[in-house]
Parts: sequence; structure tokens; C-alpha cells
Amino acid sequence: MARINPNLPRPFVKLAWSNLADRSAEHLSLAAVPLVAVLALGAGPGEIGMLATVQTLPFLLLSIRQVLFAGFADALKSRL
Repeated sequence: MARINPNLPRPFVKLAWSNLADRSAEHLSLAAVPLVAVLALGAGPGEIGMLATVQTLPFLLLSIRQVLFAGFADALKSRL
């Protein structure tokens, strides 16, 4: 098992572990929700597809917004 570098600041180590926990929970939910929908609720292929879309839609919408605002900021910066 990899050892944590003792030279890293303690707040950084806490941030790294919290990021690991957050990403693990996110990926677990992306895998577990469709399984629960099929096994416990008897969802069909259409419902699973819709569920997957609803689960990943926020990532898509937020990334599009970020790209649009970055382009707007670049255009505004070039005018100044």
C-alpha cells in the first residue's frame, strides 16, 4: 500500500481523502441506481435509459455552461 508523503500539508491530505470519498460515492451511485431500479422496481430498458440520462444530465449542462462562460470571458477580455 502506498504511503502518504509526510511533507504534504495536513489540509491537503484531508482534501485528497475527501475528494477520494466524493468520487467513490459518485461512481457507486452511478452504478447502483440502475441496478436497484431493475432488481427492486422492475424497470425496463426505456426507464433505465431515461434514468441514466437524468443521472448524467447535470454534468453535461454544467460543462456546457462553463464552456460558454469561458468563451464569453475570453471575448470580453479581448475587447479590453
